Amino acid sequence: MQPQEILLSKYKAPDYIIDEVHLSFRLIPKATLVKSRLRLSLNTKASSYSKPPLVLHGQGLKLLHVAIDGKKLEKHEYKLSIDQLEIPSKSIQCDTFEFECHTEINPQDNTELEGLYLSNGIYCTQCEPEGFRKITYYLDRPDVLAKYKVRIEGDHDYLLSNGNLNGTGTGWAEWEDPWPKPSYLFALVSGNLKVVEDEFVTRSGNRVLLQIYVEPGDEMKCAHAMKSLKRSMAWDEQQYQREYDLDRFMIVAISDFNMGAMENKGLNIFNSKYILADEKTATDTDFEMIERIIAHEYFHNWTGNRITCRDWFQLCLKEGLTVFRDQQFSADMQNKEVVRIEDVILLKNKQFREDAGPLKHAVRPNKYVEINNFYTATIYEKGAEIIRMLHSIVGEEAYKKAVNLYFDRHDGEASTIEHWIKVFEDSTGRDLKQFSLWYEQSGTPTVISEETFRSGTCTMKLTQNIPSQADNVEAKPMVIPIKLSFINKEGNSLTDDNFMVLTKKTQNFMFSGFVERPIPVMLGDFSAPVILKQERTLDDYLTIMKSDSNAFCIWEATQKIYLELLEILIKQKQALIKIPNILHSLIERNQKNPAFLSKLLTLPSHEELTVHMLKHEQFVDPEQIHLAKEELDKNIAELLKEDLNDLYDSIISEDSNFDHLNSGKRRLKNRYLEFITALDKTASKSQVCFDSAQNMTEILHSLKLLVKTNNSIHALPGFYKSWKQNPLLIDKWFSIQAIHTPPDKIFKVIETLSLHPDFGWKNPNRFRSLIGAFALNNSRCFHSKDGGGYKIIAAWIKKIDPVNPQVAARLCAAFETIDRLEPKRKDLMKSSLKNIRYSDNISKDTLDITTRLLKL
Repeated sequence: MQPQEILLSKYKAPDYIIDEVHLSFRLIPKATLVKSRLRLSLNTKASSYSKPPLVLHGQGLKLLHVAIDGKKLEKHEYKLSIDQLEIPSKSIQCDTFEFECHTEINPQDNTELEGLYLSNGIYCTQCEPEGFRKITYYLDRPDVLAKYKVRIEGDHDYLLSNGNLNGTGTGWAEWEDPWPKPSYLFALVSGNLKVVEDEFVTRSGNRVLLQIYVEPGDEMKCAHAMKSLKRSMAWDEQQYQREYDLDRFMIVAISDFNMGAMENKGLNIFNSKYILADEKTATDTDFEMIERIIAHEYFHNWTGNRITCRDWFQLCLKEGLTVFRDQQFSADMQNKEVVRIEDVILLKNKQFREDAGPLKHAVRPNKYVEINNFYTATIYEKGAEIIRMLHSIVGEEAYKKAVNLYFDRHDGEASTIEHWIKVFEDSTGRDLKQFSLWYEQSGTPTVISEETFRSGTCTMKLTQNIPSQADNVEAKPMVIPIKLSFINKEGNSLTDDNFMVLTKKTQNFMFSGFVERPIPVMLGDFSAPVILKQERTLDDYLTIMKSDSNAFCIWEATQKIYLELLEILIKQKQALIKIPNILHSLIERNQKNPAFLSKLLTLPSHEELTVHMLKHEQFVDPEQIHLAKEELDKNIAELLKEDLNDLYDSIISEDSNFDHLNSGKRRLKNRYLEFITALDKTASKSQVCFDSAQNMTEILHSLKLLVKTNNSIHALPGFYKSWKQNPLLIDKWFSIQAIHTPPDKIFKVIETLSLHPDFGWKNPNRFRSLIGAFALNNSRCFHSKDGGGYKIIAAWIKKIDPVNPQVAARLCAAFETIDRLEPKRKDLMKSSLKNIRYSDNISKDTLDITTRLLKL
């Protein structure tokens, strides 16, 4: 079975336009009645001289009634297939007409959590990208924008939909959204919920009702989410001049949800983990992610909703732009240096790996089989980096001017990458055709830097190499902005920041006025998503580390030093190595920025070290990667041994304060605790922390260390007993065991936990907390030499696939490193992939991913 490909080159505008949508729902668990009335007109710009048939999307629907302009159609007057309803042109008398249909759907048995489904007694929708067709027959594509009126009839306290509330009574509510939107932004929620309310006054003086709906008992966990929403609204007005445009903004927290959140117009639906938080049960990371994701979904109101994408190939336009906006917001709200570092870590760990494997694709792909599989790091994170580069190239003022032109020109439209680039060209007068290659070409560029110094002039020779494209087509040179400054050998700054904009395969950049050879500090703030190769000595990195240059480059220098030390440990297999005497000065210099210091003291990720070793080796053993990191941690701990307890005890944070200073203190304290525990097999300090800490950041971190060191015999059942009524904390309880249980016990623990009465595997959060956490975050054991990790995950993918294909397909990404494994592991992984790929009744989602992984 070969899946059918959808091609960008075959895009065709819709034959019909939908102007108005009237929907009526009578909510019944197994037999919800949906009545749809559409006002359509012939799209004269798209259609040929002869009137085309009306072809509507639909899946899993029981069709009860079809009519055109009030005339009921008999079965012989339309064509019904498994995924379409076709009305022949002869049944359509006028260019403008009314279509009506009644369908019956079964929300209770909808385990895919797409379309309209029933979860914990709450009706909920998820329509992006193609879920609306599981509710009613429709032109379910993002370039069809219409105004919606919705009536809901049901037994719940709250019956919610997009837009403004027109009327309500016992058992019914009517909503109207005045802004045209595509079907993927439709939302409906019905449930016996509790609501937390507040108000935001826009800069024009409009009062907006803010409402967060949660399940009973969660009302007290919404304060941070509400504060984050108000901050997001104020920031968008200040930075982008975007005001909110409805009478109310609603958020609903749902426990069964495939995604993080969904930006439905006026009615955002969130995974409950990104709404619910209080001082006792949430970690610093929880608070940061809630603020960030609420901002992201709110910012979509303009970059995604008011202006949407013409087709799903343009997904990066709304997502990449909105991720960049939430990155800007988070940098303003949190620790700016740390936010940028964490964004880059995420990019390298996920997107660079994606770019180097069989699942790689362009930021705007030219084809797909299943669009659900393209909600990837390439679309989101690399898409955001493209916006960041554009911002850097044109400058802040020109960027804002161009974005405002984009809003003015395309408000209410479904736009494309070409529209986005054109407003920048028109606004700035620049030719951005070459820059657009970032959207078209896949793979991570490598930039090679060669430096020469003569007569006071430093010449930088830059060469860019880009991986071959599909069918071995040679890639074209890209526009790559490299942020650069110079320091001397004492670490003092010699120049302000400059940008070298590389546009050719090889290019020279000359900088004059130096007395002696300077040290270039390159790729400041990670100005482009590239791999930078340059000849650097250990002394160069040490000088950058002690300088006052770009914070990102200081952190990057520490990572390079750690990587060199880790390489020695792996190659020479020695337990002790000489660490440069820099750590004490590093700690002393950065005490006032504890979050940044914690990053400076944290080793490169498993992924980063693997990529580093692949420069020298054909294959890398995941076990060696893990052991080398453990060994270097012990070496660093030995070097700091005399001071560790004092450093740890000297950090005092306010447990109820989650600002970036106090969260930074807790990050640093946890890092010191890791060093202390590396030297103490009994993990006594971790046990004391677990017993006495008053914030969940430290409690969970100490629990992790106890599990990792085999000292959790009392802590794990104690934690479960204390928090078993809190699903989000029990998710973390499962995850800690899946990730940190030692190898000799892990498979037994996974098996035992999978039989735990609280392991409701059909809930996406719970499934990901155990099975997903093991596959994606326990590389050492997932890649066990006997293939046991692969077999476990393959079995679970086959089990979850018929229930929830999206969850199954996304878990398949754990196998994307297949090409960098040594032959034995590669064969074992391939065998498990084939076991999935050739199973009976495999979903389209999982078939697509496994086909690409196996390169069939």
